Amino acid sequence: MYKAYSKEIDIGDISTLKEINEDLTSRIVSNLSTTKKIILRLQGSVEIGRFLMYGWKEKLPFYLFKCDEHGYQIAYPSGHYLTLHCPKCLKKEIRIRMILHDEIPEIREDPIVVEA
Repeated sequence: MYKAYSKEIDIGDISTLKEINEDLTSRIVSNLSTTKKIILRLQGSVEIGRFLMYGWKEKLPFYLFKCDEHGYQIAYPSGHYLTLHCPKCLKKEIRIRMILHDEIPEIREDPIVVEA
């Protein structure tokens, strides 16, 4: 287990992304300095520290940001453009894609002829 360090915020031992939950997020929001709160308000996100998770080779920056649907969230930049994605929105999108995938009708090889 790795110790996650931040200069301003003690978030304790975190070894997986699943351990980042609403309690931790609310604790971080309540302990933000005035400077970090201003940055969050103006920029939309603020770095809360660089953390090393289990199985990772190096520390990555984690950010606090506000999702319009789910409120404050913590994530690290991902994808080609290093954007922040709400973990809850991603889970919701994956669930929707799975549902749609299961409900897609089979494509028939022979054309269907409708007689009028």
